[in-house]
Amino acid sequence: MAGNQAVASTVRRRPRRKAGGGGDAAAASVTAAASTAGGGGAGGKVHGTSPPDPFAHGAHPPPGGWRGDVSSIALFTALYFLQGIPMGVTFGAIPFLLKASATPASYASLGLFSFAGWPYSLKLGWSPLVDGLHWAPAGRRRSWVLPVQAVCGGVLLACAGWVEAAVERGAVGALTAFFFGIVGLAATQDIAVDGWALSRLRQRSYGSVCQSVGLTAGYFSAFTVFLSLNNADFCDRYVHPALARLAAAATSAPALFPLGGGGGRPAAGALLSLAGLLRAAGCAYLLVTVVVLVWVPEEPSPRPPRGSGAVAPATGVPPPPRDALCNNGGSGGGGDGDDSGGRSGGDGSDNGGNGGVGGGHVGGDSDDGVAASPATVYAQLAAITRLPAIRHLCVLLLASKLPFAAHDGATALKLLDAGVPKADLAAMAALHVPLELGVTLVAGRAAAGGRPSVPFLTAYRLRLVLAALSPVLVAAAAVGVAPDGTVARWYWWSIFAVGAAYQAGGSAGMFVSMGAFFASIGDEGVGGTYLTLLNTVNNGGGTWPRAPVLAAIEAATVRSCGAGGGGGDAPTAAAAAATATAAAAAAGCTITRDGYYLVSAVLVAAGVPIYWWVLRRWLPVLEALPREAWRVGRGGRRTPTKWQ
Repeated sequence: MAGNQAVASTVRRRPRRKAGGGGDAAAASVTAAASTAGGGGAGGKVHGTSPPDPFAHGAHPPPGGWRGDVSSIALFTALYFLQGIPMGVTFGAIPFLLKASATPASYASLGLFSFAGWPYSLKLGWSPLVDGLHWAPAGRRRSWVLPVQAVCGGVLLACAGWVEAAVERGAVGALTAFFFGIVGLAATQDIAVDGWALSRLRQRSYGSVCQSVGLTAGYFSAFTVFLSLNNADFCDRYVHPALARLAAAATSAPALFPLGGGGGRPAAGALLSLAGLLRAAGCAYLLVTVVVLVWVPEEPSPRPPRGSGAVAPATGVPPPPRDALCNNGGSGGGGDGDDSGGRSGGDGSDNGGNGGVGGGHVGGDSDDGVAASPATVYAQLAAITRLPAIRHLCVLLLASKLPFAAHDGATALKLLDAGVPKADLAAMAALHVPLELGVTLVAGRAAAGGRPSVPFLTAYRLRLVLAALSPVLVAAAAVGVAPDGTVARWYWWSIFAVGAAYQAGGSAGMFVSMGAFFASIGDEGVGGTYLTLLNTVNNGGGTWPRAPVLAAIEAATVRSCGAGGGGGDAPTAAAAAATATAAAAAAGCTITRDGYYLVSAVLVAAGVPIYWWVLRRWLPVLEALPREAWRVGRGGRRTPTKWQ
């Protein structure tokens, strides 16, 4: 309670913002809030925290830059890429295939299938086991990465044919159970990889970039690329002609690209089936598992900073990662630290344990030493969740994505229902990816400047405006799509522009900015559990609204159907929402009121106060808090700061 009052007092004492609320105002509020929290405000002065923005010190990489981390960057990008494949299949490809099948699934059925993604929101329950249990010869993180990837790859190889058959017959319940397990394995891998990145990368800000690039590429491969190569029309229009040109240009090409039919006519049809995708993913999992097993040690070789005169320890244990984000208490010298100072070296007397990065790790354990027991990690996790700063951040994360739930869950499916060919949607999504990767790098650099809230709020405003435009685009399909399925050029480019700006500028910008903030406050002492807590809540903010929003769209939709070729009308929202069979029967009905527009309008309207009175007000305050506000001490005690 005292912590809540302190945060509220900090907000009340901040200077009034200038009109406009843009990036400059947000940046100015960070400095004002930091000065209030750091001296004489509700919490009084925090010892050793003189800079107005404690996270700005993480803006610059250690000596040697990214080159010292190049092998680790490649490793974690590949591991996050593998995590993106189950996400792309579960959240993207399967709903599209179910909706486009001979017996289209209802939105209520798709809402049921969305529960397959819940392990990413539930992984916090077993993350302390991943942090606390390991087999010493394999290493703390490799003990989990290796077996989880091997099991996931083997299951995908063995069950690929069954999954494809289940999609064809519309077995939504069986598919939900299967992908719930696959996503659970990927979520377990994510816990281990997050903790591994904290200890292996010398500059933590690279971790969020690896995560964003890897997940984006994996999701893109399993969703957009797959749907493109799985679509016969797309392959006939774009892929097979290109292969035919290659065949004509190379003498050995006919053996590689056999041509069907006569007269050099290229073969027709889709190039990749769902079973083929899953088998390829399984092979990729097993290949990366072998590479990690044979060539990747738990920790990289220790490298002292250039020009520092430091010598690698003779014990064979690498020094803690050199992360400037944690160097608030001094320039890197040794000595003892008080409650909040001395973070670069020496002992953190109240933070406990070794005084490496972060001024002493929680409970005296670090990624470089012996892992804490699962019971200890659970106790530390419980203490972390009681921190006022964490509680306020969790509330923001759970509320922030609600305005986008209708767009994320239904807009693409509505365009498909409106007659936009799946091949065109796949081509648009393919063109989005280079833009999204570019924005990821730009947003990562901006967030590394010490104020991730500035790019986050900018991306949020853009995403909210584009979510409001999406129903307009769906309604415009009546004039933009011809009866034969031909899409007008102006309509095609309008969909592409809005989708690209939403996905690249809005969604990717928010993800990278928040990821950089998580990395800046994360504590190695609890390994992956700290980041798992934050990422779980962040993912939950996008997951929990999806099923109820899809159900609300179905319930608010009214259809008029002719009974037995004659009879009266039946406004049938409830019946159509019950099962996929009812949805198939409703396919011949006329929609008199589409619940998508009503639900979208309500959610976007709710996004305005969420942005203006919640995110814009609280994010800069949380960002400017000292690092001690995000820490617990030995045995799960809070770090003793006056702010708390």
